[in-house]
Amino acid sequence: MNRRNLLDFEGRLTFGSNLIYKSLLPLRYYAVEDVLVIEDRHSEIIHQVKAQAFYPCERWHFTNTDNFTPVSACWAEHENGLPAWLDGDTFSLGFTVTYFLLQLAFYMGIRTAYLLGVQHCYQLPPHKKDGGEILLSTGSDPDHFTDDYFKPGTRLHNPNLPRMEQAYRRAKLEYEKAGGRVYNCTLDTHLDVFPKMELGKALDDPLTAL
Repeated sequence: MNRRNLLDFEGRLTFGSNLIYKSLLPLRYYAVEDVLVIEDRHSEIIHQVKAQAFYPCERWHFTNTDNFTPVSACWAEHENGLPAWLDGDTFSLGFTVTYFLLQLAFYMGIRTAYLLGVQHCYQLPPHKKDGGEILLSTGSDPDHFTDDYFKPGTRLHNPNLPRMEQAYRRAKLEYEKAGGRVYNCTLDTHLDVFPKMELGKALDDPLTAL
């Protein structure tokens, strides 16, 4: 994301998550679903996010915030090796917030979506185990667009790439069943579930949803 002039996205239908507010991306919709991010950055998120925001009501409550909307959500249950998908007004969680974003976009009627900033590979910041698959950062973050994304003292889940790929395959299936597509416009991406497209071509579409 650091390689693009994010002002190119002004006026676009953009979706972002977690600490995207640290970038210059003009944001239309925001989502957060990771309980560690919510707990560690709760106050920061409230003060920094001005876009219409969505979060699972089962995870936390953002009070006194007119732009934060709770949604019904559940853990993804596997069906034939793939996680559950959007069911009415209930979203499926798990594995990656990008899966939540793709369901939000689908719920809003979007059928062609373009991914940006999904490298799908992790070096991980210096860390120590904080129980199970939870890591406690002890240094700079090498994986995101700013090195204080998971700054020292914040927690993160150890990424599970195979599970993420299962979620992406379900999203691909659902978009294509509806006559749509998801494209990956990320430079140097390691994710090959979705067809790739140059971002400049995606931006030629005035209705681009990223």
